[in-house]
Order: sequence, then C-alpha cells, then structure tokens
Amino acid sequence: MSTPSRHRVWPWVLAIMLGICLLPVVIVASHIGLSSEAAVLRDGLKKATGSTWITRFQLKSGMLLLPARAVVSMCHVDDDARRAIAAVRSASVGVYELDEAGPSEDFNDALAAIDRRMARAGWERLVGVHENGQRVLIYTNKHDRDRSDVRLCVGVVDGAQLVVVSAKIRPETLVPRSEEHT
Repeated sequence: MSTPSRHRVWPWVLAIMLGICLLPVVIVASHIGLSSEAAVLRDGLKKATGSTWITRFQLKSGMLLLPARAVVSMCHVDDDARRAIAAVRSASVGVYELDEAGPSEDFNDALAAIDRRMARAGWERLVGVHENGQRVLIYTNKHDRDRSDVRLCVGVVDGAQLVVVSAKIRPETLVPRSEEHT
C-alpha cells in the first residue's frame, strides 16, 4: 500500500532538480546584453550614423566583478589598475563593428534626439563631441548627485567601431590617485 504523500513529493523533487540544472543558464543569460541606458545610447548612435552594425560583444556585470577583484587582490597589479577595478561597482559594455555604411544624420539633430531619450530616463549629457568622424557622448544620471556611487554612460564612434559603456563607479576610490597626478 502506497501513501498519497509519497507520490506528491516526486514532482517537487523533479522541479528542484530542474531548477538547479537551469540556474547556470539563467545566470549566464542575465549577463548577456546591455543595461537599458546603454541600449538607448547605442540605438541613438546607430541611428545617427545611418549604418548597419554587427554586435561583437555585449556583457553586463555586477556580481561578476567580485571574482575579478579577488584575482586582482592576489596578483601583482599596478596600483592604478587596482584602484580602477575597486571603483567599478557594475558595468555594461557593448562593442560593435561597422557592417555596412549608410547615410548619416546631421549630428546635431541626432544628438538632440539622443538627449531627449536619455533625459526621459533621468540622464543628462556632460560631453558631446563630433570631430573628424569621431563621436563621443558622456551622460550622467541626474539622481546620483547626493550618492557615493555615480552612474556614467559613454558612447564612442570611431570609424568602423562603436563602443558603449555604462558603469556605476565609486569616485572617491579614484580621487587619491588623481590628486597625486596634479
């Protein structure tokens, strides 16, 4: 004679085993792609260039930086590099390569459109440069003024390369070194 409770346990056991097997897939999938602000900046820059771009690399990290910090703490690494890694709290990086050049928009019009989209998400432009075909945009989050962590979003187009980086950094970690260089 079998008890009803023993038959009800197997679905739970199977579900837990399946969850354990899928956990690494979920963790990896959560680190592929870009943060939302980096995606907005990337899309704006792609539209501004009027070109088709191929994704070479996209990665989001937060918890992945912990092992990197541990490895750096055990290795002989330059103090500047050690401070830079310690300052980064999270990062999102996308690297793209030009596939097919197209007609680019007027940079001022494209910049205004990117500024509007970023502003809706709480970001304001600090730097906007367009010179010799190179474009550099740097944004910061308006809500970070009174916080110890600062979020930055940087987009660079240089010829056939497009790089977008969004990061949360702790600037006071970098301050002692910058004072040494002045």
